[in-house]
Amino acid sequence: MTQKFFKNAFWVGVVNLVLQLKAIVLVPLLSKKFGTIGYGAWSQVAVLVGILSPLLGIGVESGFSRFTPAQSRSEQVRSLWSVIWFQTIMAAFCAAGLWVMAKPLSRVILGGENEFQLVIVCGLVIYATLLLNDVKNFFRVVVSVRYLNLVLVIQGFGSLAVALTVFIAGGDVLKIVAFGALFDLLLALGCLAALAAKFGITGLDRTIINKFVSFGWVLLPTAYSMWILNLSDRLFLIHYNPLSVVGVYSVAYTLGYLPIQLVFNPIWMFFAPIATKEWETGNRTEIQKIFASSIKLAGFFIILVLSLMIVFYRPLMLLMTTRDFLVDPWLVSLICLAYSAHMIGSYGAVVLGLAGKPKLDTYTHFVAAGTNILLNALLIPRFGIYGAAASTCCSFGVQGASELMLAARYLRYEFPVLFLAKCGLGAAVLVTIERLLSVTHAGIAIAGVHVLLFSGLYALILFLMRAYSFKEIRGILNHVLVNNG
Repeated sequence: MTQKFFKNAFWVGVVNLVLQLKAIVLVPLLSKKFGTIGYGAWSQVAVLVGILSPLLGIGVESGFSRFTPAQSRSEQVRSLWSVIWFQTIMAAFCAAGLWVMAKPLSRVILGGENEFQLVIVCGLVIYATLLLNDVKNFFRVVVSVRYLNLVLVIQGFGSLAVALTVFIAGGDVLKIVAFGALFDLLLALGCLAALAAKFGITGLDRTIINKFVSFGWVLLPTAYSMWILNLSDRLFLIHYNPLSVVGVYSVAYTLGYLPIQLVFNPIWMFFAPIATKEWETGNRTEIQKIFASSIKLAGFFIILVLSLMIVFYRPLMLLMTTRDFLVDPWLVSLICLAYSAHMIGSYGAVVLGLAGKPKLDTYTHFVAAGTNILLNALLIPRFGIYGAAASTCCSFGVQGASELMLAARYLRYEFPVLFLAKCGLGAAVLVTIERLLSVTHAGIAIAGVHVLLFSGLYALILFLMRAYSFKEIRGILNHVLVNNG
């Protein structure tokens, strides 16, 4: 099972790495074309989507992830269609509400009524996102990596092609958002049509929805707590600052989250379904092994990528944006550390769900969300975007630590503190040397060589500190490459 976990994480990670081309292309296009105000409007769409999306599901996604991995394929398909129909009904009410409340919401989210049409189009964005997430969640639950990767690739390159086409045609932020959502919706419908052709279509089963809601509704406050942790800082920022400041912060936020998308998400993605199966069979040892191995692997690469971003921050920012977006690289570091803590805590959240204690996870998010609101109110008026980043980092730290401590009651695991400390020490030494030498990175070729040299030295330092052995490397390569041969 450990071999299967690493194999799946590897291939999803490869696909995610390729798909980051979308962010690399879109951030420069939007930031350089529309400036800080335009990018701020683009990012605020995510705020509204984040507010409303959890309400539409009432926890059915959590119930789907919890109960379907151990079901037969026919039961899994019936569960999927029940979720689809339920969310379709809810999305229709949501779209109607957005249409009626467009201008008032625009004043709150966007700082004025001029962009109220962005609020209206959020109805389409929300529905398309929900359907496509349902499709991807289905492939993840049934551990169909091939089809999951296919959907990810089509979504990534397809939405990028749509955005580029609209951009070249002279479209504004509204049209880019609308056509991107329309593409996601068509992709989701195409996938559902393929599933219908193979497995058939079933109707809305109230018993299934009631079961999912009864499990997941207690996590609905968790979803809104996550919204507070993820996005409430934008509301504080827009209250005290112009939309342009939100745009600057959003670009830094995107870059800070990039290492999580590249490394941590692919590794964590298959932990829940595999852990569910092992939990049902009583095989706790396998869950412990996957936890320890995945945390070490993620930590190794997260710290490496974060270090490279600090060293190459200025040339990277000037390549992707303009000088208007330049901020201190430690802002990006705080965002990355915040989400690393969140991802680590998510392992504990899975264990709490398996142990039938999802309410404990809810409590940890309540505490973290309350901490976030308090720190936002204290820090943002005085320190602006740096206060927002510090608040996010502290709050996610509270959430992650609390979830791990509570989960330890139900599953004993060893957290690789010493290994992560060695990774941090090795990276700090290299970053310090870079800063003292003031190394320049003129040209893409020279920068590429520098990245390879930095990465090689990082791995060498950790090997000399005995953070890992050749045996461990061979084991991971065997899990990832030999079993895919």
